Amino acid sequence: MRRVRTWNRSTTGDERLSGLCLLSVHRGKIGKDNKDNFIENSVKNPAGCSCFLNENCIEWGDPWLIALLSFHILVTFTCLSTRNYILLVYFSENINEVAAKNWNLFSRQQYFDSKGLFISVVFCIPILLNCMIMVIMTNLKQAQLRQRIKEMNMKERMRLAKTD
Repeated sequence: MRRVRTWNRSTTGDERLSGLCLLSVHRGKIGKDNKDNFIENSVKNPAGCSCFLNENCIEWGDPWLIALLSFHILVTFTCLSTRNYILLVYFSENINEVAAKNWNLFSRQQYFDSKGLFISVVFCIPILLNCMIMVIMTNLKQAQLRQRIKEMNMKERMRLAKTD
């Protein structure tokens, strides 16, 4: 009997382990009747709840997520129009800690883990992309200015050459 149990444990497939892990993580949301359906759905969709675009994992209709999206749109337009540097990424760890403690005030689910993955994806990455856009725009402007300076130097040399 011991060998049978050892063999059974050692031959457990990834699909079964993934289903058991998902059951363990989401045990509060799953009723006793839905366990078999949940395992079947998670095997069919191997991405499971690790996919940020999966409608079942993240409630994209949460007011704070809509406000966050609006914030990013506003920051992007501000970056493009004023070219100011944004330092909000520095404070993301503090924002994550406060949000983890008070998530029930503004959200229906607890998204804020201890490692800060969710806040990194939905808060920091768009801000860093805006910063990259600003760096690219600054480099393009500098290249245009260098070109203009070279043209002015060439015109000045041509003018001096004609007067001599």
